[in-house]
Amino acid sequence: LCKGRDVDGRVGRGEVVGRKEVANGVGMSPYVSRIRAAIGHDLLLAPSACAIIHNERGEVLLMHRQDDDKWDPPGGHIDPDETPAMAAERETYEETGLVVKAIGIVGVLGGRALEHHYPNGDKTQPLIVCFACQVTGGALQSLDGEAKNFGYFPPGSLPELSTAYPYAILFHQAGDAVYFQP
Repeated sequence: LCKGRDVDGRVGRGEVVGRKEVANGVGMSPYVSRIRAAIGHDLLLAPSACAIIHNERGEVLLMHRQDDDKWDPPGGHIDPDETPAMAAERETYEETGLVVKAIGIVGVLGGRALEHHYPNGDKTQPLIVCFACQVTGGALQSLDGEAKNFGYFPPGSLPELSTAYPYAILFHQAGDAVYFQP
């Protein structure tokens, strides 16, 4: 469940515009559900987006995932008709209850190193556009059931991550070059 979009397409107040099925801690949009019905557990290349959110101490917000008991920034698949920034904002709201605004790209990740095997047997290999995001509202809480906890972490004290996010993305500072894999 996510909030409606305001006039510029960003997550805000309004009608319900989407629902995500969550089973065993794995969230899946109706679009991805239809693809999964056709391909089963085979590898799915997945355009995705994530939100990099820092507190005033420069620590990064991570969510403790229900599905694999590891941690990641909020994010997920880009749905049809969404821009990557819209997906990062929507996924952040669904997973954390925070309303955010994407303010810039901090990195782009993809490839075999990111391949993920879900407990239900699904395999995915995301291409992730990572955005620096500012919190504009909301309250930290799992709205879709994908996260069992949240925490802000400094460099050097990260828990085990589900996805191999480099420090250059997690702790990106204004003025840093955008990270990409050669």
